[in-house]
Amino acid sequence: MVEVGLSGAYGAGKQMILDAEDWDVASAKYGSAWSLVSNGTGRDYVRAGRAALRGAAQQPRSHGNATLGRLLLDADPGEVVVYRNGNALDLSRPNLLKLSRAEAATWRREHEEARVVN
Repeated sequence: MVEVGLSGAYGAGKQMILDAEDWDVASAKYGSAWSLVSNGTGRDYVRAGRAALRGAAQQPRSHGNATLGRLLLDADPGEVVVYRNGNALDLSRPNLLKLSRAEAATWRREHEEARVVN
């Protein structure tokens, strides 16, 4: 497990945690600059702002942003990433779950602490 400092005004002073193997791959493939952003509904997520990642993350309306959770789980369009413990800064594999939108809606009702990121 590694802790990685985040950049940007909102992410300054905050760290994400993830498996060392995932960090090695993500930083080599996408770079080491990741920031924390809010989606405007009280949910935060870790993202990269390189336009080239939009296609890699397959996120419609992403405006050139790619969330690390989606990249790690190779989420397809229509799939969402759930943070089992509700902490979007915990990107360890046991905390990430890839679900369909319908499954995620059920998950939300059953696990109020969980966070779902589209």
